[in-house]
Amino acid sequence: MNIHIFQLSLIVIVVMAVLSVAAWVQDVKTYRRQSALNERVAPLINRSGAWIQDELEIDFYHRIVQPFFHRISQGIGDRILPNRLNEELSRKLKMAGVEYSPSTYVLVRLVSTVFAAAVTVVALTFTTQFTTMQKVLIPFVVAGVVYLLFGTRLKSRYQKRMDELDDSLPEVFDILSVSIEAGLAFDGALRRLVQKTKGVVQQEFGRVLTDLQVGMTREQALRGLAERTKLPELNRFASLVAQSDRTGGGVGTALHIQGERIKEIRVAKAREKAASLPVKMMFPMVLFIFPSLFVAILGPGILSIMKAF
Repeated sequence: MNIHIFQLSLIVIVVMAVLSVAAWVQDVKTYRRQSALNERVAPLINRSGAWIQDELEIDFYHRIVQPFFHRISQGIGDRILPNRLNEELSRKLKMAGVEYSPSTYVLVRLVSTVFAAAVTVVALTFTTQFTTMQKVLIPFVVAGVVYLLFGTRLKSRYQKRMDELDDSLPEVFDILSVSIEAGLAFDGALRRLVQKTKGVVQQEFGRVLTDLQVGMTREQALRGLAERTKLPELNRFASLVAQSDRTGGGVGTALHIQGERIKEIRVAKAREKAASLPVKMMFPMVLFIFPSLFVAILGPGILSIMKAF
């Protein structure tokens, strides 16, 4: 037994040594290539050679391990995910605040599912209180729970951020309309909005501001925001700004009207929910409140009648 452990340890040490030498050789090649490039461009630009060391100062994980696993996950994800599903998953991940790419997310989800099933199998091999059928079914149940947990977590985070953005829209339109009516341009109003807000509102409208700064038109930037969020209010907002750009009309008044319309819609929805509360409260009252009331009111009388007869 000790001989096998020694052989296994020796194999692990040899493999680690070979990987270390390969990484060192790769670093030396990178350094020499960058040195050669630096010598060639040195007569043309006045730049020190200290920047060559920037990449070599990055730790081993971010320089080699992370790009390696990123390439693997990207290749697997491109083969597993269709283009339409890849785009939809990418949109949901961004709106949920998850920094993973779609391929990385799918790979992590599958690996976690398989790992949970494997750990369950190993744990069940040391127990005798389960039957053979249970030992076969339990790993599948655990794998299904882990797989569904990823989807449920992503959906909950996505819905939470969408609800936060939807609830903030009246404030967004108020800030934009007041800023534009005060004399700011549309870009300045967006910058003021980004400064005064936080969370998903700041992130999404900050991206719109960035798109405008890199050369996109207002319509393109706002259409991109509407496509990412799938909110009808933002789709109408993009159409409103596009129409104002084409006709030369003022945006401030239109934004004020849009904000008031959203507030009226929110009030109507709140009244609708309030009107449906009595119907929703009927079932809990019949099942839980009325029986306890009957017991408290009729209980003493029933006990007295039972004692009398």
